[in-house]
Amino acid sequence: MSTKVTLSPSMESREQAEQAAVSWIARRETGPWSEQDEVAFERWLSGSMSRQVAYYRFKRTWGEVGRLGALGSDALPEQRLSDTFDEPDTSQASLPVHGSRVPRYALVASVLLAVVFALFLFRNEIFGLNSYSTEVGGLTAVPMADGSRVILNTNSRVRIVVDKHARRIDLQRGEAFFEVAKDPSRPFVVTAGEKQIVAVGTQFSVRREGENIRVAVTEGAVRLMASPQAVAGEQAPGVLLSPGAVARAERTGVRVQEQSIAEIEQQLTWRTGILTFRNTPLMEAVAEFNRYNERQIFIEDPGIAAIEVGGVFRSTDLDPFVRLIEDGLSLKVSRSGDRTVLSAR
Repeated sequence: MSTKVTLSPSMESREQAEQAAVSWIARRETGPWSEQDEVAFERWLSGSMSRQVAYYRFKRTWGEVGRLGALGSDALPEQRLSDTFDEPDTSQASLPVHGSRVPRYALVASVLLAVVFALFLFRNEIFGLNSYSTEVGGLTAVPMADGSRVILNTNSRVRIVVDKHARRIDLQRGEAFFEVAKDPSRPFVVTAGEKQIVAVGTQFSVRREGENIRVAVTEGAVRLMASPQAVAGEQAPGVLLSPGAVARAERTGVRVQEQSIAEIEQQLTWRTGILTFRNTPLMEAVAEFNRYNERQIFIEDPGIAAIEVGGVFRSTDLDPFVRLIEDGLSLKVSRSGDRTVLSAR
């Protein structure tokens, strides 16, 4: 008696997708393989993007370690996965034992699982292929193997790839501060949408809002690229930014302002969980607080948006800021669930 197992892609973890992908690879490479198996496989593969990513990634890894299917498949008992499962039953490490012999598919599958996962983990360790993220209000520091460090701000995500040629960081969303270890032989390249920032040894921040980015340099120099070409060196195109430079890159071009290092450091107090405002328009202060909190502040009266505020606050603690608005600025505050609405009295 067989049990039909169906796992909804929306409920499937990355680990489950990877384990299923390895099982499919082992089954395809060691045979037998029928048209019904192909239909079941295509149905599984098209179920989610995470399955496709896992399958093609491990398929490439299979090619690197050689075709373990060469161990042979002529004596394999025929069993069609599509007869009993929508996808391989990854809770089983092998097929049933017949007498004292274990079917070769079970041996090959178990060897493939061990080798592919070991190689993938080895490549992660050697090349530094990792993704890191923070939730709303989160803050984390990511040490890199080359001695560099990445500090991730609220609701941010990066992917890091380090090899012998370059150190590449893909800022997929949010904001990060980079402390770059000097290594002239390996440029430090941050990609944010259609822009790239290239450095060797420096400290700078990058904030991404869709395709618009803001770069602030506190030490060393970086080159802001207007196109996603991985180019470094004296002849590289783009804008060279030195300490104190704050660049805002949009589709229409790049604007660069010069600020004091003290001013930039004030804007970077988020690295310690602090927001610092000095003569900041209320609208900007509210927008900044909203980045760090599920509770959101709304300005109902446009006439109060330009009122300037100042102070030092914990980024995830709204109450002191709201008290300042209510008492210090004599504004009306209305609270309803996760909504705080500001208006003139």
